Amino acid sequence: MKIIGNRKSAVPAQVSKNDTIFPGGMVCTVQPFYRYRKDGKPGREVTIDFKNGKLYNNAQIEVSVLGNKEITTLAAQKEGYTHCSVLLPTDIGVDKASKVRVTLRQGDEKLIKTVLVSPMRHWNVYLYNHSHVDIGYTNIQKQVELLHKTNVLEGIKLAEETKDFPEGARFRWNPEITWPLERLSKTMPGQWDGVLKAIKDGYLCVDASYLNLNTSACSDEELFHAFSFSRKLQELTGKPIDVFQQMDVPGMSWGLVPVLAQEGVRYIMAWPNTDRSGLAHKDIDQRPFWWVGPDGKSKILFLQPGGYGNSGSFDKGGKTGRPWFGQRNPDKMPTVIRTGSANVNFISNVTSMEKADYPFDFIVLSWSLWDNSPIDADIPDAVKEWNKEYAYPHIIISGGHEIMEMIEKKYGDKLPVVKGDYTEYWTDGLGSAARYTALNRNAKERLLQAETLWSMLRPGKPAPRNDFDEAWRYISLGSEHTWGSENPFEPYFFNAIWKEKQHYFQEADDRSQEMFDEALAPATGKSEGALGPEDGPAKGGIAVFNNHSWKHGGLVTLSPAESTKGDRVIDENGNEV
Repeated sequence: MKIIGNRKSAVPAQVSKNDTIFPGGMVCTVQPFYRYRKDGKPGREVTIDFKNGKLYNNAQIEVSVLGNKEITTLAAQKEGYTHCSVLLPTDIGVDKASKVRVTLRQGDEKLIKTVLVSPMRHWNVYLYNHSHVDIGYTNIQKQVELLHKTNVLEGIKLAEETKDFPEGARFRWNPEITWPLERLSKTMPGQWDGVLKAIKDGYLCVDASYLNLNTSACSDEELFHAFSFSRKLQELTGKPIDVFQQMDVPGMSWGLVPVLAQEGVRYIMAWPNTDRSGLAHKDIDQRPFWWVGPDGKSKILFLQPGGYGNSGSFDKGGKTGRPWFGQRNPDKMPTVIRTGSANVNFISNVTSMEKADYPFDFIVLSWSLWDNSPIDADIPDAVKEWNKEYAYPHIIISGGHEIMEMIEKKYGDKLPVVKGDYTEYWTDGLGSAARYTALNRNAKERLLQAETLWSMLRPGKPAPRNDFDEAWRYISLGSEHTWGSENPFEPYFFNAIWKEKQHYFQEADDRSQEMFDEALAPATGKSEGALGPEDGPAKGGIAVFNNHSWKHGGLVTLSPAESTKGDRVIDENGNEV
């Protein structure tokens, strides 16, 4: 029972001559939320507004439903009640409609209302707390990297500060991708042990992909490399890193599914932008399913909760004025955002899903203040206060693994199975830089050949793995989904961001060339203008390598210049053919 009004006075009513001592009517409204009953269980709230007079003297409110009665006593109040509220029995109005009779009694006076209580599930709202990572766009890449590394460290601090908060309100930070963590490990090594501990403690919830990628531009091998750093983190921490988060980009390559399965990544969470996203949100948002790969064997649990920021968090981000946007001075960039409040009233979100054909009791929402924004430090307190006041909807600050594992355990055997391509829709950036896209494509192929040739020409000798991985990293940065600048009319940012993006492609190309030359070094002598061993003078000749995994024949045609130094053909054993 919750009484709205002055609870301090229990003296007999003092009624003015213009008041009546008993209302002439009442309006009962069933609320779309649950509060806590005296027994600690959830109860649906019914608010009662008195009409044509206040209620002054001692009275009783009787709630009758399904043959059961509960009586609540209202003590006399000098000022009189204009309204009050009662909580229904805990199992009423959860999964089916019920008719409830509300009777107000005061002496011989009474009012009766019958109210239809529509179903309202015990909703859980899973809040994925993150800052969308665009490498560029809102600021130069160097500042974006600094911001997201700061978010990781501030997220750890906030998680430690709230570790004793009630379940659901403890802060968790989702870096979204592993790029901020990888950069932090390289540039701030003194912080790295603390980061690993935070992952083990559950303060940082790590997802599997290195970047938010244009997967349609990725080669098969490139997709595998996108998960190499998260595989290392998983081994170091013992925590499952098994969710592929894809932010912003509508759609993803079907070929991703078997890659994820082979990498041990069990889940996909997709958050496509709502701008120019085609039909990406039609009949798919908040509807999990099993996505079967083109091989017919691999299967990934897929959930698209909607667009990122679907919690309404951008409203708060916009009201801050975004002091981090385009800020070139790191000393002026806020480390966190604190305004003293965060609107976590998601009742409208769950009521829109309270329909017969939606079979779940949860929704998943993204809380991000904007692209490349600092952490919202108000969230844990806001969630704590909400969950203290309301039993349902219940809010849980969560990581991707927790969300997807819950869906699999609770609903996995009931979900549909889907086959087919989720064709990527956002390829504007790729088309606007076709030359660089081609440069990256050639670099990928060259790097593959270099890795194969290294094994062929140096049997038993390990390849320079770090050098190869760094070349692949630049290839991935070229395939990363961020293009252009949020403010293209500001020449500094537009040019600086584009110059760095170009650098990723050129660096990938240069490194692939270097690795290719290094791989061929045992068989070439480029300084002599011909072929020969790396440790001696070139003796001329042409070497043909088959770096496929299958036998390959065919005619090799040489130019006159290439064929001047020899007229013999020998096999790999030196025998003349």
